[in-house]
Amino acid sequence: MNGVTVLAAPFQVAGHALLKFLYGLGLLGAGLLLLGLRWDK
Repeated sequence: MNGVTVLAAPFQVAGHALLKFLYGLGLLGAGLLLLGLRWDK
């Protein structure tokens, strides 16, 4: 059980980091999109 947890931990951390990165990227993209839409008007 412990060995499996130790092996899985790096993947979990990497997964969380990836999710945070994608979430931040999505927020940034949405912000830029809103800014661009405002700029057009």
